[in-house]
Amino acid sequence: MQRLSPFTLIVTFVCLALVGLALVPMLPVKLNPSRTLPGFTVRFSMPGTSSRVVEMEATSKLESMLARIKGVKAMYSTSGNGYGSITVDLDKHADVDAVRFEASTIIRQTWSQLPSGVSYPYIDMKVPDENASRPFLSFTLNAPSTPILIQQYAEEHIKPRLAQLQGIYKIDLSYKTIKTGDSMMKDGKYAIYLGNEYTAGETQEGKIVLRSTDIEDVKNGFEPCKPFNIRYVEDKIVCMKFVNSSEITEYYILRTMAIYKGFEFEIVEETEDKLSIVTMIGDCREWKRLGMKCIEKYVYQKWINKNEAEIKIVKEKIKL
Repeated sequence: MQRLSPFTLIVTFVCLALVGLALVPMLPVKLNPSRTLPGFTVRFSMPGTSSRVVEMEATSKLESMLARIKGVKAMYSTSGNGYGSITVDLDKHADVDAVRFEASTIIRQTWSQLPSGVSYPYIDMKVPDENASRPFLSFTLNAPSTPILIQQYAEEHIKPRLAQLQGIYKIDLSYKTIKTGDSMMKDGKYAIYLGNEYTAGETQEGKIVLRSTDIEDVKNGFEPCKPFNIRYVEDKIVCMKFVNSSEITEYYILRTMAIYKGFEFEIVEETEDKLSIVTMIGDCREWKRLGMKCIEKYVYQKWINKNEAEIKIVKEKIKL
């Protein structure tokens, strides 16, 4: 075998170096590259259910289905009393749009197999580009009415018109207010009946039970609660009524979130002047910077003053 001369080797390396330099301008450059992998979090609620039941009846089923998505690198789940979440990390080369579509399809097909008390799971996408998750436009609607009725008007009259605009991908609606002193936490199932909002739930017979704190509702067919029902005494429920699903105009779940230091957190506990906020997603280094403590794996919590946070009520419609 003939050996190459040193001169030939030098010329070869010089040529390769020149070709490499010529291709440098064609390489993609990002001044502030992302250090996070793409992924998404699926959240759902299951009011009045223990964490073990949530895990067995809902979380594990959703996990097994989401694990089939191509490009899944890791998966973590949390099941609590009345709620659950599944965080999925994707490979950095995964097609985020394709994954979003596949996850939505899986959730739509799986939801019918979950217990009736499980809210429709929603997907919160996480992309390396921080600007991608920010809304292009935000509008605030104010009116001399209750927040729930304002949002209902927006859903019926404003959202459909915006959805007709070309290039619109997603429209989110929520109502929020500022917490001052009194409790404004609203969590659980609610229904609109005769134009009023009531806490609600389902019976085994398929009826909707409406609970009221106003004894005047007996005029609308509500019956006074039995005095020995401790749960209703604590919640100040004084009367209730059983109706058919066709008699209510809307049925939904409300969750109370706190906007703190530019981030959105779930509220798990409240005192007269403080809130306990918790998160299960995001960068743990950011949560530590905010003074949050890791109370269990992937779960960070902190007590804050009420005047430090802005309260956001998130509404999830329930399919009747």
